[in-house]
Amino acid sequence: RGLVCPAMGGLTGDLQVMDLADLLGWLAHRQRTGTLHVTARSTRKRLVVSEGLLDATYSNDPRHMLGQFLVRDAAITEQQLFESLLLQERDKRLLGTILMSQQLLTPEQLARSLRACAEETVYDVFLWSEGRFEFKAGEAGPPHLVPLRLELLPLIQEGHWRQNEWQRMRKELPSLEVNFRALPGTALPADAAEKR
Repeated sequence: RGLVCPAMGGLTGDLQVMDLADLLGWLAHRQRTGTLHVTARSTRKRLVVSEGLLDATYSNDPRHMLGQFLVRDAAITEQQLFESLLLQERDKRLLGTILMSQQLLTPEQLARSLRACAEETVYDVFLWSEGRFEFKAGEAGPPHLVPLRLELLPLIQEGHWRQNEWQRMRKELPSLEVNFRALPGTALPADAAEKR
């Protein structure tokens, strides 16, 4: 359950021993390059770091996959995602490339979405009550990777804030069996993502 520091500059441990904030702070301060693998039960995430900056994230959690993220934010429809995934399977191209070629996203929209999706992937780990990590020094992302170059310290601050808010909400709403509805006469936002 403790920390192990293998010879090649890797680091392995338990998130209850070394929490995510400390781990990301260490990577940023030391300007490390490699891939941080984090797991909790069946959920696996990878954070690709280069010189202490976050370049990419990967997750097997559908909520943090680009396509589902775009649907949730109402950037594309489920039908558009389905058709794009079929093209991706056939053509072996990146989903973002397909969405831009179909003019469903501009390069700027794709860059914003990739950044937001990466941030949400990191923030989610702050809410884990348990998990394991392994930092593989020098392990790079795939060759097609367009680096995001996100500073880790602002991610740590936002992650801490979300962690504290989640704990506060759990005290107020101890059950996950809670439904919300707008009060009569409440003006709802016009933006579909905000309304949802």
